[in-house]
Amino acid sequence: DAAEKVYLQAALHADEQPGTMLLHHLLPMLHQADEQELLRARFTVIPMANPLGMANLLHRAHAGRYDLNTGVNYNRQWPDLFAMIRSQLAGRLNDDEQFNVTLVRRAVGQWIDAQQPRNAAEQLRLFLLKEAHDAEFVLDLHCDSDSLLHIFTSPELMPELQDLADWMGAAAVLTAADSGGGSFDEVLPLLYRKVAQTNPGKPVPMASATATLEYRG
Repeated sequence: DAAEKVYLQAALHADEQPGTMLLHHLLPMLHQADEQELLRARFTVIPMANPLGMANLLHRAHAGRYDLNTGVNYNRQWPDLFAMIRSQLAGRLNDDEQFNVTLVRRAVGQWIDAQQPRNAAEQLRLFLLKEAHDAEFVLDLHCDSDSLLHIFTSPELMPELQDLADWMGAAAVLTAADSGGGSFDEVLPLLYRKVAQTNPGKPVPMASATATLEYRG
């Protein structure tokens, strides 16, 4: 029942397994901390975020990065939430920061609940968005084939996430306001950025600290 929520998912690119292994080992640590009443946030943990991609086998090779039916990268072309809820927010923000965040999250939740997915891939995306949209921290665990550990995040979230980078021993933190691909880690920052830009003078924080954590291959 803590006020803050932390959302962790791994293997959105289903062939990228280090994050799944990490969360497998993190879960008992979270359980132990919970039993000792040490946690200060609610945790939602999805160690295997893409069962559809797990089933993408082609010529005895795992091709869990792309939807084989559409060719779309599982971590691209996520929806522009601001475009979906803009009309619901028009003229409703006020001078209370928390009120504005709650208003945005409620509108997103209502939009998600109103959707009628046409296929399993859309259903999966809506499920993950529903679990993540109201979290203060959203971490998407991936891995690179052959690189040092690094992080992708939004420029507004630095230097806040520098602590995370230091704890992880990340070699680099790469920031972009909009990389252009519609990746999962940019959905919520883009939403709050656009809400703030279209409501000048109203307090709209970057309510979800969202990042992609790229582990080694």
